[in-house]
Amino acid sequence: MTGFYLILLGIITLDLIVDQLYSIIYSLSKMLGEADYLALKSELKFGQFSVQWLSIILFYPLMKLVSLKNLAVLIKIAKYGSASIFVYALYIIIQFFVSWSND
Repeated sequence: MTGFYLILLGIITLDLIVDQLYSIIYSLSKMLGEADYLALKSELKFGQFSVQWLSIILFYPLMKLVSLKNLAVLIKIAKYGSASIFVYALYIIIQFFVSWSND
């Protein structure tokens, strides 16, 4: 039963990572004027870079991390978690000011 919960946790984590990362990628490409190459979050497209492609790209590395027996690797990469939280907070602040200035 523990294996089932571990796989379920991996799927939930994948969904959260993809949702946040695609929002950041889409916003950056929109700022650079290259948003035409990306599909909207709500669209199911494989002809353009989309949430589905990002999920496929991130599935293997995340499942590899979930299935590790030696947890020392996770402790070594935990320092990058703080950096990712900082980047996401910065993204939220930037989006706030962009939305605020457009009104």
